Amino acid sequence: MEIRLLVERDYEVCDSSATLASVRGPLLDAGFVVVMDRDRFLGILTPDDVLRSGGETPAKGLRERPRVDETDDLAAVLRQMADARTCVLPVFRSDRFVGVVRRLRLVDDLLEHCERLEQRVGRQERLLVQVSPGSEERFGQLVECLPQTVFEFDDKGFFTYVNRWALETIGYRADEVVGLHVSEVFVPEEWDRIRANLSRLFAAGSFDDHEYVAKRKDGSTFPVQIFSSLILRNGQPAGVRGIVVDISGRKEWEHALRTSEHRYRRLIETAQDGICVFDSLGRLLEFNESFCRISGYSPQELRRMTIGDLDAVESPEQILCHIGRIGESGTDRFETKHRRKDGVLIDVDVAATLLDPLEGRFVIFVRDTTEQKRIESRIKEREATLLHAARLSTLGEMASGIAHELNQPLSAILSYGDACLCLAEARPPDLARIVRNLGQIVSQGERAGVIIRRMRALAKGRIPRYGSVDLNETVRNAVSLVRWELSQNGMPLSLELAESVPPVFADSVQIEQVLLNLIRNAIDAMRHTTDEPRLLTLRTLVSNDGHVRVEVCDRGIGLSQAQREHLFEPFFTTKPDGLGIGLSISRTIVEAHEGILDARPNVGRGTVFFFSLPVHHAAVR
Repeated sequence: MEIRLLVERDYEVCDSSATLASVRGPLLDAGFVVVMDRDRFLGILTPDDVLRSGGETPAKGLRERPRVDETDDLAAVLRQMADARTCVLPVFRSDRFVGVVRRLRLVDDLLEHCERLEQRVGRQERLLVQVSPGSEERFGQLVECLPQTVFEFDDKGFFTYVNRWALETIGYRADEVVGLHVSEVFVPEEWDRIRANLSRLFAAGSFDDHEYVAKRKDGSTFPVQIFSSLILRNGQPAGVRGIVVDISGRKEWEHALRTSEHRYRRLIETAQDGICVFDSLGRLLEFNESFCRISGYSPQELRRMTIGDLDAVESPEQILCHIGRIGESGTDRFETKHRRKDGVLIDVDVAATLLDPLEGRFVIFVRDTTEQKRIESRIKEREATLLHAARLSTLGEMASGIAHELNQPLSAILSYGDACLCLAEARPPDLARIVRNLGQIVSQGERAGVIIRRMRALAKGRIPRYGSVDLNETVRNAVSLVRWELSQNGMPLSLELAESVPPVFADSVQIEQVLLNLIRNAIDAMRHTTDEPRLLTLRTLVSNDGHVRVEVCDRGIGLSQAQREHLFEPFFTTKPDGLGIGLSISRTIVEAHEGILDARPNVGRGTVFFFSLPVHHAAVR
């Protein structure tokens, strides 16, 4: 007889980077998948490989297996499968991968051939008698090569034949099996079911298959699936022949799958975040208890709803477009607002992922951030209050200097006013000098007004107002408020301001507050030093990374390594009467502007505090 080599081309394919979760479905359905690296065949992956992989990428668990050619003899292929103890092999035409061949398909083909052979015996019994010796010999050789248990037993249930693989599987010798009743190789719990299934098989006369728990000679057990058919002689049932498949690996895989699904189901149900699966039209399909809690709807209500019924920001058309973008990119994360069943709007953080491209299914993880947003708002209010208090504290410490700055224009106004009175009483009045003096009065009044406006801006509690800021101008404004204090302490000032400094995007009042804090720290650091010169240097420069840098350099006592490590921690201070919040607040302000604030030792003596802010590109354009 001639049986062609069966080649399957309708097989599942995964790439070399596939995960355990992505291949377990195809493995359970088909029993194997073909692993490819683009167009290059890497190997065949079975459930046993995945069970042994320990959760790693399944492709790492591929083992070398023999390969067969499309024209190989069927007996040789079965022998290779028996030697390799595998149920599937890749088939090649020359060096090109063309498909796979499976043991069960070959076995089914053999059984079909046997049935056709028996039908031919019934129709042409004399001709079969003449050719049967050769056919039976070839068929027997094929059966002995099968890496699968093949058996026959009579109508009383006693074995009349088993192949070599069966003897190795159940642990009996050939002389022990002949005359052994079929019930002896199954656990007692299966006997009633076996008798009932055999009765139905003999009555119906059709192919049947069942799963049982088999028993070896040593008493050990293993799950099997039996494919069987009747043996007919003269049209009457004379026994049963079939094949026994050891399904231990499949059972382990199914158990592992059930355990994994149970574990992940528990994780999903106990997750605090809402989890929901929906389709490409936005229809809600599956969800956990947390999603119901967050939305306020029952599971029955959610199954009749779509994403558009919950989202309070996007229109239905925008939602469908958003789903399409997620399908193209694979993932997305965004913030939006959902409307609960009671009508309350809540803030939510959403992470969306394409779950199944073929079925168009998506999963979203929804976190209710309403309370978090409220807390963040309160924190910002507290920070604003703290910044305001720090500015008031700075103004209080600078009160004498500011008073001196205001006293100068006020004194000048009084002097010019007296002069104008004297000139007006002269005969004739000197109108030209009176006009010049009045101009000076206006100029000094404007100077005093600038100082008062800056003081009010520093003292006033308000929300940050970001805009285009010239740091050179900010440095000059800060210097005008501390110039008298520098003069009183005998500290010369050096301004090294870069030309053509690009603007930064900042709140000018907050940046001026940072500068005043750093300048006053420098003054305090040099207040008790006797080494000359006690020079304060303020420097601006543009760095290559698109930032404007401001440096405050003193010639004071400097900082130790231990002090520098804790310098910006809240309530850490090197001053006997300091609170330790100035530098911490200053760093908070700078980081809120996406900048950095740090310190380093000055060349020779003292410390350099510096901060940098990103250039305002919109202003540059």
